[in-house]
Amino acid sequence: MDLQKANEEKQALTKTKYIIKPVREVFKHEDLVLKDTLRTLEMELTVAKEEKQVFTERNQTLEMDLQKANEEYQALKTVRQVFKHENLVLKEKLRTLELKLSVLQDENQNGVGPLKKELQLMKEDNELLEEICLRQKQKNRGFFGKRMAGREIELAKMRSKIHEPETGLFNWLPRRAD
Repeated sequence: MDLQKANEEKQALTKTKYIIKPVREVFKHEDLVLKDTLRTLEMELTVAKEEKQVFTERNQTLEMDLQKANEEYQALKTVRQVFKHENLVLKEKLRTLELKLSVLQDENQNGVGPLKKELQLMKEDNELLEEICLRQKQKNRGFFGKRMAGREIELAKMRSKIHEPETGLFNWLPRRAD
């Protein structure tokens, strides 16, 4: 029985050998396919890791750019606040200067009217005095005196005499200082 059993097993093994050989080839083929698939997946994993590295670096760059932009924004915000404050100061200064200008214009208008009138009165008094001086000169020249030139020429002569130093007796003795 043992022999018989052993023969049966041997026959079964021979039969299975014929069956196992093609199955082994199928498994070998599947093993090759799986190895190719594994290599492909490993290459894809390597590419994915490299892409992850690139994306990580890009993300870090973008974060640094964002941080710089935030710093610039804060600086601009500070500058804006400074300009806003300076603008308020300048507006207040402008208001003050406009108020001073209006006060000065009021004073000018109030003061110019009387000054113009006073100036006009002084001009009239000046002309009146000039006329008196010219008439007095004409009276002093007498009947045989030198004929007088025009008004402006005579006034110019009188003005020049006012600025000349006076002399004493017969214009040859210097006048004493009192």
